Amino acid sequence: MRYLAEKRGKPIAILLCAVLVGPILLSPLAGTAAHAQYVAPPRWRIGVLDFTVAKGVHGASQELVAKVVERMYLGLKATRRYEVVSPREVENEVAALGVAPPYETGEMKLLCDALNLDGVVRGEVTGLSVDGGKRASISLDAVIWDGVAEENVNGAEASSVSPAHPGFAGDAGVVLDSVIAEATTQAATMLAGRPIITGTILLVDAFGNVYLNVGGHQGLREGMTAVALERRFDDATKQEYHVRVGLLRVVRVSPKEATARITGGTGQVRETNDIRVVYEKPVTVGGATGTQVRKNSGKLLLTAAALLVLIGVFMNRTAGIEAITSIQAQATSTVENAVLVQWTPRSNLPTEPGVIASEVLGYIVYRSENPFIEGDFDAIRKLVLGGSLSRLVDDARPESSATTIEVDDNGVVTISSGEATTTDESTASLGAASSRQAYTNSLTVNVSSQGLVPGVHYYYAVQCVSKFQVFGGAAGGTLVIGTRSDKESSTAGRIGEQQQAGRQEEITRRFVVALSDWSSVFGPVTPLARPTLTSPASIPDPGSQDVSPYGADFRWNSVAGGDTYILQVGPITSGLTTPFTTPEVFTAGETAGVIMTQNVNIFNIFATAEPKNYFWRVGVRSSRDRLRPAPDGYVFSEIRSFRTLESPPPPP
Repeated sequence: MRYLAEKRGKPIAILLCAVLVGPILLSPLAGTAAHAQYVAPPRWRIGVLDFTVAKGVHGASQELVAKVVERMYLGLKATRRYEVVSPREVENEVAALGVAPPYETGEMKLLCDALNLDGVVRGEVTGLSVDGGKRASISLDAVIWDGVAEENVNGAEASSVSPAHPGFAGDAGVVLDSVIAEATTQAATMLAGRPIITGTILLVDAFGNVYLNVGGHQGLREGMTAVALERRFDDATKQEYHVRVGLLRVVRVSPKEATARITGGTGQVRETNDIRVVYEKPVTVGGATGTQVRKNSGKLLLTAAALLVLIGVFMNRTAGIEAITSIQAQATSTVENAVLVQWTPRSNLPTEPGVIASEVLGYIVYRSENPFIEGDFDAIRKLVLGGSLSRLVDDARPESSATTIEVDDNGVVTISSGEATTTDESTASLGAASSRQAYTNSLTVNVSSQGLVPGVHYYYAVQCVSKFQVFGGAAGGTLVIGTRSDKESSTAGRIGEQQQAGRQEEITRRFVVALSDWSSVFGPVTPLARPTLTSPASIPDPGSQDVSPYGADFRWNSVAGGDTYILQVGPITSGLTTPFTTPEVFTAGETAGVIMTQNVNIFNIFATAEPKNYFWRVGVRSSRDRLRPAPDGYVFSEIRSFRTLESPPPPP
C-alpha cells in the first residue's frame, strides 16, 4: 500500500478506483437508455389441450387424464396470470378441425388460430400409484407451447403424495382426486410464477452477435435457446402478427442484457425483432440439476470473481447489496387471518478491525395481489427495522407511517418516524431507485397499506436497507419511496446533481444508505379464517347429543379462500397427538358459509362401540398456496367434544 502512496503508484491507484468505484457511480445512469428497458409481456390467452401418460405408468385411465386436464384448467384460471379457455371449447374446436393426438405442429397452430390462443398447455402423467384407497401419489409435467414461436416457452414439474389413512375403507377415487388437485395446482402456480421470457433484439453486429434487452433478472441463462420473431402487418385485417425468422443461442448474460449467436432460421434476424425464450426442463445429473452442473463447471470463474470482490472490500469499496436469496410466506393458525413472512437475514460486512463497510439497518416488505410485484412501490407493506430480524406476521391491521433513515458522512445513523406522507420533490423514477446501486444520505419509506383480507391470494417480496461506505463526494438529494392508497405515482432521488453533471470532486470516504436488489417474489399465499363448526355440539353444551359409533355426520361452514378441508377425530384420552384424519375434502369454489358434511364411522376407525368421549376439529388450506399453513399444514377450527351412544352393532 506504501507503493500506491508514492508518486509512481498514483496511476495504479486511480485505475483501481475507476474499476471498483466506477460501476457504482455510473450504473444508475446506465439504466436510463430507453432502448434497453424490458417490458413484461401481456396476459396470455391459452387452452389446456391434452395430457398423455408416460411409458411404464399403469392405472391412468382416460377418466383420470380428463380429471387432470380439468383440474389443470381450474388451477391456471385461479392464478389469474393467464386467460384460459375451457376444456369444452378446446374439445369442440379439436373436433371441428378433425385433428387427433398426437398433435402435429401445424395442427396446434390451426387450433391457436381458430381460438385466438397465444399457446396451448400440454402435459404428461409421469408417475401414478394407488394403495387400496389408503395412499395415492401422482407426478406430472406440464408445458406451454407457443403458437408463434412453435416451441415450449414455459414449464413445470409437480407431484403430490397423500398421507396414509389407516382404516379408511371408502372410495379410492377420493384419495386420488386429492393428489390430482394438489399436483395440478402446484403446476399451475409454477407456470404462473415463472413468467414467459420475452424481449427485443437491440442490435445485430457484423460478426453475428445479437444483443438482447433481457438478462439474468428476467431468468435468462447462458446456453438457453431463443426464437427470433419478425413483426408484420396484414393490410386486409389491419392487424400486426409475428413470423418466426430465426433461432438464437445465448452465450453471455448480464443482469439486464444478454448476447446471443444465430444458430438457424428461415429469415433474416435483425434489430427490433422480438424474441421468446425456449423453456428448458431441469436435468438432474448425479444429484445436481443442470443449473448446478453449469455452476460447478464455472468454479474457477466464480473464484476469480470472489477474489475481485474481496479486493474491493479490502480497499473499502462496496459494490452494492445482493438481493435477499430466500423468502417464503405461508398462512398461519397462530394468528387468525394472518400470513407469516420469513426471509434469510443479511450479515454485516467488516472491512478492517473496528470498521463496518456494510451494516444492515432493516428490510422493506412488499405485498401485492399481483405476482409481478417487482418495481411496484405502491405495494410496500411495512419497514422492519433491525438487521437481524427475519420475519413479519402480516395481519388484518392497516399500516400508515413514514420512517426516515439518515446517515451522515461519519456513519452515524438517525431514524425518525411520523405520519405517512407523499412527495413530488425529487427527480428520478422509483424504478431506478430500486436497483442495488441506488444510494443516498437519506431514505424515507412511506407506508399507507390496508390490512390482509381473508381469502385473498397475495404475493410477497423483500428488499434490504443497509448503510455502507463508498468513495466520492457528498451525495445530494433524498431518496423517497412509499405507497399511497390512491395509487398515485411517487418519485425518488438518485445521486446529487453535481455527480450527475460529471463534476470531479475529491475522493473521500463517506457513508450512504442503499437498497438491495429485489428478492424473488413468493406466492400465492392466502390468509384464512378458522372454520366454524356446526354439529355435533360440544358436550355438555345445550343441544349436544350422543352420536352413533356406526356413522356420525360432522358439519362445518366453509371459509373464504379455502378449498381443501380435513376432519380430525380422536379419543379424548389421546389428546391431539394421535387423531384419525379423514382424506381431504375439496370444494368447487372458495366461498365462505357453505355447509360441509363428512360422515365418519367411529367403530371402523377405533374398533370399539363402547360409549366414549371423543374430540373433533376441522382444518382448512388453499390448494393454490405454495406452502401449507404453519405450523401444522392447516388452519384449524376450535376443538369440540362428543360422546358415542351405547348401541348394538349394525346387522351384517
